[in-house]
Amino acid sequence: MHTQSLFERICTPLFSHPSRISRTEHSVNGKRGTTIFNFIFDNGKAALMAGDRMTISSSSDIHSLHSVKVHPIGNNVLIAGCGLVSDIQLCIRSLKHLSESLSQDTGQELTAFGKAKLFRRLLELSGGNLEAQFLLAGYDLTLKAFVRNYENSGACYAAKYFADGSGGREARGVLDNSWDKNMNQEEAIQLAVRAMLQAGKRNTWTANPFLSPFSIHIMSTRGIYSVPEKIITTVIERERVMYEKRHRDVQEQEEIL
Repeated sequence: MHTQSLFERICTPLFSHPSRISRTEHSVNGKRGTTIFNFIFDNGKAALMAGDRMTISSSSDIHSLHSVKVHPIGNNVLIAGCGLVSDIQLCIRSLKHLSESLSQDTGQELTAFGKAKLFRRLLELSGGNLEAQFLLAGYDLTLKAFVRNYENSGACYAAKYFADGSGGREARGVLDNSWDKNMNQEEAIQLAVRAMLQAGKRNTWTANPFLSPFSIHIMSTRGIYSVPEKIITTVIERERVMYEKRHRDVQEQEEIL
């Protein structure tokens, strides 16, 4: 069928070239330096995806503080990856091309759930030869908002929130303690800021949000909304003031004791 031939034309040359597989095998133990996370909110009617913007070179130098790690796929899906930049770019580029081609064939945009299944198939075709893992957020008119976590083999997990990358553990700790399905958009942005601040504070491979603002995208019935950097930096500054106040209070208590 046409869909199968499209997969073969796009995926087989990309994922099966011997030199690509060899390069990937030699980099299995590489660091996945970044922090990405996603979660649903507004009673399941919206989803948030966030990612820091620092990219580390193979020599462990800071390559950029302005990298874009959260990518829209049409109007109903957001995706971000951690791992080798080349592998991440390859998969996202392939998903975009496949989604656009299938949408042109049918005359309408592929559903978010359809894109999620399509991406899983893409990773399965790679044979696990990628050094990258991915988070996806989507909005489907029948399924509302949803988030997914993908391993490089195509294994897919569904939950209410995920965090990945070298700072994923720190970010997830904040989500574990503070996430609430019924948060509104303002509260969701505040939670994202706290999660990224914790990751940047504890993980050297994640950009410190005080020095390099990260990106936040929101998915809802209104489509994809990229939160302006000015709003993010305002929330970051508010959190900084609160942190300094708590720090002063602790010092005063210690002096009293």
